[in-house]
Amino acid sequence: MTHPNGHRLPIPVRDWGNAVVVFLVALTTRIPFRSHFAYHWDSAQFALAIGEYNIRISQPHVPGFFLYVVLGRLVNLLVGEPHAALVWLSVIAGAALAAMGYLLAATMFGSKYGLATGLILLTSPLCWFHSEIALTTIVDSALVVSFVFVCWRAIQLGVTWTQTILLAVLLAAVAGVRQQSAPVLIPLWLYVFGGFARPRGWKLACATALAAGLSLLWLVPTVRSAGGLVSYIHLLRLKEQIDARMTVWGGRGMDALLINAISIGRVCWAGLLGAGIIALMEFVHWAVFERLFSKETARRDCFCRANKTQLCVLALWAVPMILFWMFMYVTMPGYMLNFFPATAILVSFGLVRFSERVVTPVPHDTPWFLYGILAVMVMTNVVVFVLSPRGTKSLLTGLPLTVAEIREHDTGLAACFRTIRQNWPSQNIIVCHRYEDFYWGFRQFQYHLPEYRNVLLQRDPSLPGESAGKLWLGYKRRTEFVEGLDTSGRTTLLLVVPPGSEPDIFGGYFDLSGVRPVEGAYGRLYSLPAQALRRPPR
Repeated sequence: MTHPNGHRLPIPVRDWGNAVVVFLVALTTRIPFRSHFAYHWDSAQFALAIGEYNIRISQPHVPGFFLYVVLGRLVNLLVGEPHAALVWLSVIAGAALAAMGYLLAATMFGSKYGLATGLILLTSPLCWFHSEIALTTIVDSALVVSFVFVCWRAIQLGVTWTQTILLAVLLAAVAGVRQQSAPVLIPLWLYVFGGFARPRGWKLACATALAAGLSLLWLVPTVRSAGGLVSYIHLLRLKEQIDARMTVWGGRGMDALLINAISIGRVCWAGLLGAGIIALMEFVHWAVFERLFSKETARRDCFCRANKTQLCVLALWAVPMILFWMFMYVTMPGYMLNFFPATAILVSFGLVRFSERVVTPVPHDTPWFLYGILAVMVMTNVVVFVLSPRGTKSLLTGLPLTVAEIREHDTGLAACFRTIRQNWPSQNIIVCHRYEDFYWGFRQFQYHLPEYRNVLLQRDPSLPGESAGKLWLGYKRRTEFVEGLDTSGRTTLLLVVPPGSEPDIFGGYFDLSGVRPVEGAYGRLYSLPAQALRRPPR
């Protein structure tokens, strides 16, 4: 039995075997490079949330990501350390992403396209990096690709009841892990059920009801954590007010579109590198040169007609997500991971087509030429990500997507934590943080130095009620909010100064005349006598 486009409906055993190999290779290559300390503020928040899930104290921030935390708790049953559990979750998700990307491209266009896509997702610095740190984005990406894969199989098989249930489960899972991605999948959801399901209305209604019902499993505890539905909506509005400053509709105007477009382009370039150049060249050749010749035009039109459904699926997946980020804001490369695999599939098509065009006189050599291109692509990605030679940061347009970034961050934090423990008993000091720094912030120190009192001097208007006007206090991996800084019984204040900052960021709170750098802390820690407090921070 075959699909009208000529593709076999059953997935060949060879493709299943190749997907397993891709998964195992990806898993093996990710294990050695795992981060050992919370890379991002959110990484530490998620780790803290495994112990205490409470979005009213930003553990984690809204919209909540409850299912991601639950998955982390399940892995933590085996690992026994929350942050490490979340990193292992990313490792597994990153390997699953490469395998599912292979299966999706192979079932859409053929095994050659699957191989190219799988290798891109396996070695791309964008995917590889996010497989090594504790964030939701790589888990979300793996679930999104799984959802699109089931959509495509449902189209091929006529949307069976089994696939109807699977699609509902996966949509609810995407929403539970990263709420931002689920609504943008609705166009593809409607395309599948509206164009290929029989009976359309009944299956769409059942799938929608099931997805909504399953979503209650993560929505109810999320809302309960906020203190009720009204409080949850209030938290969403507070977060929206903070984020609105960076959006088109929040006052930044058309500048936001340009900034977001540039950010999306930079991330896609960093994720594709040389493979993207070849695919772009092939696209230009197809658009500019082939259409000049009727025979080539006929072949092009034939290909487009034969793959119209596949192209519609990719467009309904990627375009709404790109538009979403264009009109929202892009602050982290990982945001692009929910549509980047679609880009990888299109690039794989460009690579295969290029190899076939170059060796047209000897078509039987096409696979070997393609394998050579893929080998160069893989070696380039591995060298850039693992070895990080001089110029890598420029090549990646300044984006931190290499092993060196993870190791440097781990080394710096480890030196600070080790120095503090070696030189000060926990009862003698307060560790002070000025801003909500993403990479050297209050949350990382709160999580990895639980026996020390950490204080964040910045107020956060996205918090509810009186908490918005108070200081943050972290102790024993619990978060409280206090009116002022109590130095009674303390001898020393330790100031955490993130990279690019100086101790004078604390000038409004402390007399810095006695500030001293702490040896062995990479210039990130400065000490002050506890009496240097000028006034209670307000």
